[in-house]
Amino acid sequence: LILESPIYQAVMAGLARLLGYSEGLGRIISIIAGIISGLSLYILVKSISRNRFIPLFTLVFFWFYPLAIFVQRAILIESFTLMLHLIALAVWFAFLRTNRIWLYLPAIVVSILAIVSKVTYGPVLLLFMFLLGFYVHGIKILKTPQIWIFFISVSSAVYFWQSISDQLNILSNQAFFTSQNKEHWFWNIGTLRERFDLSAWYYRLRDI
Repeated sequence: LILESPIYQAVMAGLARLLGYSEGLGRIISIIAGIISGLSLYILVKSISRNRFIPLFTLVFFWFYPLAIFVQRAILIESFTLMLHLIALAVWFAFLRTNRIWLYLPAIVVSILAIVSKVTYGPVLLLFMFLLGFYVHGIKILKTPQIWIFFISVSSAVYFWQSISDQLNILSNQAFFTSQNKEHWFWNIGTLRERFDLSAWYYRLRDI
């Protein structure tokens, strides 16, 4: 059964083979990912904001918000996935401002890794990348070939991965967990009616 590309699991397995598996190792990986995420967010906000206080406040809030502390010390994929997303945004924004090719290719690679590690987050990441492009270049972003190449390359790689994932799940008798299954989409993202259900938000906010 494949729910996401096992990038986090591969890192965990590789380090466990070298150092021996322990619960502490799993938590250390999440903590390091959380630290890198915060620094990436700090760099991104500092590049956008001229206010010196806002980047520092963002970093402190990100690191010490109770829910973030839980995620950043748990043996879960979320901290690692969020790290990939924030690195992708930071590198992408750096490319937009400098137009250097040595930033362009890493931006493509890290963006692909970030999305395939949790495909349902992909559209949000690409939307923010487009908004950052619009922030830097304005309407010119629609006339810039390398911008189109970036989005087409990333989307194509993700589509290729999802196709392989779907085929493997079908062959493994797990057809429910495929992108063609509408019930699987509802299971992942819910319905529009749920978004306006106050009782559902009550439970979510209570948990937070």
